[in-house]
Amino acid sequence: MTHIRDVYEPVLPGGTLMSRVEIYGSESVDGQCSGTPHMHLACDEMYFGLAGHGTVELITFDGFNRLPMSPGVAIVFTPGTIHRAINPDGDLEILVIMQNKGLPERGDVAICFPTPIMTDKHAYEDAMKVDCDVTAKSRRDLGVSGFLELKKAFSRSLDEGREALDRFYQAAVERTRDQYPGWEKIVADGPAEQVRRTQQTLKNLSGNSIESLQEGHFLKVGTASCPSFGYCGRIHSYQPPATSRFTPEGVRSR
Repeated sequence: MTHIRDVYEPVLPGGTLMSRVEIYGSESVDGQCSGTPHMHLACDEMYFGLAGHGTVELITFDGFNRLPMSPGVAIVFTPGTIHRAINPDGDLEILVIMQNKGLPERGDVAICFPTPIMTDKHAYEDAMKVDCDVTAKSRRDLGVSGFLELKKAFSRSLDEGREALDRFYQAAVERTRDQYPGWEKIVADGPAEQVRRTQQTLKNLSGNSIESLQEGHFLKVGTASCPSFGYCGRIHSYQPPATSRFTPEGVRSR
């Protein structure tokens, strides 16, 4: 009996994006060594500690918070949670798992820039440009400046902090509104397609069919030879070659 494999583009489980990240070890404008404060508009994200010790600073509608990060610790952020990895000893390394592969690379990320940059399309685009370590850190520092403004607003009062955070949210939504149809297609072709395949598998199994099991295969997934300058640090992204049509975060480091 000949079985015809249903060939499809291999992706990581659940349509996720996985990266190993070396958090930036240089000081920012507040004297802390850190990554870039940012949030996601439509994606959950998880940090899992691999090496070193540090903290993750967070801003949500409930205000500012800090959580310790060390090997074996996992922290999950839902959309709207501004997060910033702090690397005091220069040795913090994390595994990042992102929901909805394709969206983080296509504008789902909103860096916590100050309001004049968030509300000016061209200023935001200029601030996002990275071509080397120096510009990556400059982008980080602008994000930290905006993050500190929000943190100060919450320190004055919860209401003032929430008003400032709402302005940031609204600016991020306005900046990306015209991209949402494209994002819907990425989700439909990625994680939603995996759900549909699972539903079909369950249907086959319920009918006592083993065809889906006969299609089992494996794939070794590696990282690029050179990391890229990302939002949090130097990124080693794991992705199958067939899924590399999406623009990677940052640029290749030299």
